[in-house]
Amino acid sequence: ALFYLLSAEESCLAVVGEFLRVVDQNQVIFAITEKVMRAVLVSALKMSAFHALFTWLLYSFGQLPIVVVPTVLSAILALVPKVSPVWSISVWAAGYLWLHNQ
Repeated sequence: ALFYLLSAEESCLAVVGEFLRVVDQNQVIFAITEKVMRAVLVSALKMSAFHALFTWLLYSFGQLPIVVVPTVLSAILALVPKVSPVWSISVWAAGYLWLHNQ
């Protein structure tokens, strides 16, 4: 859902508001829709914070040499749901530890 909100050329709320103006004169449905869209964005931010914390803990406990860059990349990748941050960032830590026999 977040991908479609981010890739839209015009505001999703404007389109929904124009459509619902015919059906809902008091804009009750529009207010509910706005709350749902905010909930989607807040959940994406929470997911981004979780993945950043998970990556930071994984890289810190594994004593990998670089911690900050993968943590920031993981947070950005979790915010924009194109690629899973677990497979694109965290797997490299496991590979590094496996290659160095730790």
